[in-house]
Amino acid sequence: FVGPRGVYCEEGDSQFSIGALDTFWRSAENFRSTSNYNWFGGSYGMLWAVSQAAPLRRVHVDTNLVLFQYESGDAAGFASGGYMSNSVVEGQVTSGSQQQWFTRNSKVGGWLQGVWNMVFVGVESAPASHCGTDGGIPAVTAGETPAVAEKPYVTIDGSGLYYLNIPAVRFDSVGVEWSAAAKVGFDQVFVARVGDSAATINKKLKEGLHVVFSAGTYIFNESIEVTNPDTVLLGLGLPILVSGAGKPVITVGNVDGVRVAGLLLEAGPVKSSTLLQWGDGGYGGNA
Repeated sequence: FVGPRGVYCEEGDSQFSIGALDTFWRSAENFRSTSNYNWFGGSYGMLWAVSQAAPLRRVHVDTNLVLFQYESGDAAGFASGGYMSNSVVEGQVTSGSQQQWFTRNSKVGGWLQGVWNMVFVGVESAPASHCGTDGGIPAVTAGETPAVAEKPYVTIDGSGLYYLNIPAVRFDSVGVEWSAAAKVGFDQVFVARVGDSAATINKKLKEGLHVVFSAGTYIFNESIEVTNPDTVLLGLGLPILVSGAGKPVITVGNVDGVRVAGLLLEAGPVKSSTLLQWGDGGYGGNA
């Protein structure tokens, strides 16, 4: 991604009736885009023509952000929904054929277009709420985010050491927050790989380690059990965790401060009553 296009995502099909409707399951975060590429008709900047399950987080776009793609004919390629948070777009965001989009705790230079439902919470320079497309865009805008814990993320320092960064919980917030309340060295992190058993991972969790899952498909016959407070389970590359024996994939005890992010939890061949079990229903937490 060192070329003029930078980090980008094109629509999945050049037919306008499909466009980006099947562009799912990808994410981009923790980078800066300086792209000034002209994608079509003067729409230049970073291209992210996606639909659901394709979030942008902690991104700084120096130019514009384009959320759809035009190929030819009398209509832009359809795009249906997306999510952006904790990001800055210095220029304009052009949503074009995006049918719906949710932006939270970000800052934008402006927002153009929108088909049905653009939602903004805690976003600097967001458009005002407006019903329909007559005289504005269809937008629902809330000034502050009542409570949010941003997704943890991994960084590497100049000497090549890895760190797990854990942002603080924020209340009544507007705009981005790019600092971390806790920065944990990977001597306190277990990196799970496909083939590691639930027993192996649970042993590391009981020792007080956080767990970062590398990409791949994991099949667990026992639950991943989080019993220590302030524990992070983080997936890189959208790893899939499958319940192989009908048990919850992850259970979280009656403890505070746990973060689970970047993971896909999937049912297996045996029916599961739940895939993520958080507490036993008898503990309200300390919030």
